[in-house]
Amino acid sequence: MPKKQPRDPGAPKRNLSPFLLYQHSMRETFKAQNPGMTFGQLAKYTSAMYAAMEPGEKEVWNKRAEADKVRYLSELSIYMPPPGFDGEKKITL
Repeated sequence: MPKKQPRDPGAPKRNLSPFLLYQHSMRETFKAQNPGMTFGQLAKYTSAMYAAMEPGEKEVWNKRAEADKVRYLSELSIYMPPPGFDGEKKITL
C-alpha cells in the first residue's frame, strides 16, 4: 500500500460545519458545567444540546459556517502549493 503524501502545513484549513463551530465554541463551557465527564460523554452531551437547539439558534451557527466557507474559498483561490505538495511526484536532486 503506497504511503499517503504529506499535507502542506501552509495549506488553508478546511471550513467547519455549523456543528463543529458550535462544539468548539461551547466545549469549555460544558466542561466547566460538567467536570466529571469524559471526552466521549462530553461529545454526546454537546451533540444532544445542538440537536435540541431551536432552528433560530441554529441559524446563527449556519451563518458562521457560511462565513467560514467564504474564508476557506478565498484562501484557497490564492493558495499556490510549493513543489512536492502539488500532487506531482517529488523532485529528487
